[in-house]
Amino acid sequence: MLQAPMAAIIGSAVLAALVAAPSGWFARGVVFDRIERPQIEQAATQKANDAATIRVMDAAKRAQDAERERQQRVGAEAARIYREALTNSRRAAEEERSRLEQENADYAAQLALEGRSCVFTGPDLEWLHGLGPPRSD
Repeated sequence: MLQAPMAAIIGSAVLAALVAAPSGWFARGVVFDRIERPQIEQAATQKANDAATIRVMDAAKRAQDAERERQQRVGAEAARIYREALTNSRRAAEEERSRLEQENADYAAQLALEGRSCVFTGPDLEWLHGLGPPRSD
């Protein structure tokens, strides 16, 4: 059989193993709970925050793009309306000028039929309308 010193060594080893194993598992649990788990949770939280930041930035970019497109459409519509108004204004001014010229021509023809004439010349009429100084011929 085993001699006493050898049995004592083996017994000590078994006893040490019985004490060390639970102590090691306890120490491993403390390290995991106090050091590793918080690091894992912090990394997971940071990753989730980064993902949320990316989603928010993407949504903000889409909103900016949509707003830019809306402003471009509104600007194009405003320019179209302005061009229409300008065209209509020019057309109305041209029609009014044509009407006045026709009215002047009709009046000159009426005066000619009556044997009268208008003593105003073109430069005088321009001066009367405020279009420029009278010319001396």
